[in-house]
Amino acid sequence: MHEISDEISRYKDLAIIKPDDEVQYHELIQGLYSGDSYLNSFVPESDADLLLLNILRRCEQAFLFNSNWGLDYYLSKRIRHQSFVGRLRNELEQSQLITTKFSEDGNYQDNEQWINYLCENLPEIRDDLQKIFKNFSAAFDKKLLDLKDHRLHIKTNEKPDGMLYLNIPTNYIPILRYVLDQNDFDSIFTSIVDVLWAGLNLSLKNTKTYITTDLSNQISTLFDSLKLKIKNKIEKNTPEINDKYLKLDQTITNCNASIQAVLIEIGNWFTRTDLEAHTKYILPKEMVDLAISTASKSLKNHNIKIQSNVEVIDNSINEFRLSLSNLPVFNDIFFILLDNVQEHSYLHEPEVVSNVIFDCVNNILTIDFLNECHYKSKLRNSETVERIRQEIKSKNNLRSRQEGNSGLIKLAASSNDDNVYKIDFGYEGEKHFRVKLVYPLIHAGTIYPEKEVD
Repeated sequence: MHEISDEISRYKDLAIIKPDDEVQYHELIQGLYSGDSYLNSFVPESDADLLLLNILRRCEQAFLFNSNWGLDYYLSKRIRHQSFVGRLRNELEQSQLITTKFSEDGNYQDNEQWINYLCENLPEIRDDLQKIFKNFSAAFDKKLLDLKDHRLHIKTNEKPDGMLYLNIPTNYIPILRYVLDQNDFDSIFTSIVDVLWAGLNLSLKNTKTYITTDLSNQISTLFDSLKLKIKNKIEKNTPEINDKYLKLDQTITNCNASIQAVLIEIGNWFTRTDLEAHTKYILPKEMVDLAISTASKSLKNHNIKIQSNVEVIDNSINEFRLSLSNLPVFNDIFFILLDNVQEHSYLHEPEVVSNVIFDCVNNILTIDFLNECHYKSKLRNSETVERIRQEIKSKNNLRSRQEGNSGLIKLAASSNDDNVYKIDFGYEGEKHFRVKLVYPLIHAGTIYPEKEVD
């Protein structure tokens, strides 16, 4: 950002910025959202124009690909790493409509639950129904993996099917000229971010529509096909549809409804809701409880026993609250921590103790997370833990944009080289693993609202 600041200073020296009095800043921003255009194709006419375009390109690159806070980092940490695939699959796994593969490239496991139930008196169709259920599992997973691995990415040469991109209309130029005429760099960067969000808006809308409409319809079709194929197979071997099929039919219908609700929730991730969220403030305990609850919904293992403790150290007369816009940050943290427990504790019902301290006096947030684990966890994962520790120490955050064994690295990458930030983790004894995070507390999202008068 320092280099971009220098370029902005150079631009100010080169250009005499004359904002159009006929078009106000908020109207220009609205133009980006509505698709209107205030200029014809822009052709650089001076060194100042060329420098302006260079500033724009550098800001776009940082906005999209900065390894600490860029959009790609958000997609990896918040969306792809926080397995929405697991969230959607969980709806089916709870009703045992879907099975998993024996291995990554192997066949799907038999659906013993429903096959045994449906084929008690129809053993002759057992193999046919197994094939129907396995084909459904494969088709459902294919839809989700296509979204995760190909579509929910920034559109690049490596990811040509990526759905997120910055649309650069010609009316960027008068907006930027207006923006760069501001006096302080913080205001300039805030306004540039507004412009970039506006340029992203079309692809955000398209992504949300794909998830909530296109993918939603495709998955509904899969459910309808599953019901129809099973019904046809049963009807060929029995004179009437029995109560067992009707129970399956209702289960599939209920699962489809649950999936549609989750797809709407996921689609809403692709809106800039922080503008509204900044107007809402909640208590620290409410923030932590909501984050843990939200993160837990994305886990396959719903048997993790969580003891959550929240303490606020504050000498102010007013009650400390947090902006609701901070929820994704807390949600990310607790999902990564709980996902590690799920994947590496090797226990069916691991116990977790989470202690969160909001120290408003020293402006420090501490999250102390201790989980129970099987003794085999330490034997199998100690080398991986040490390797991750060394990667964090080397400040190589490239893997924060990748999936798989990168959760703790993503937490470290979010520190953005803040001196207050600390992360410590490791095994304690043979049957416990601890992660301790320290963050700076004071930021734009905290507030001391005045108490209401009774």
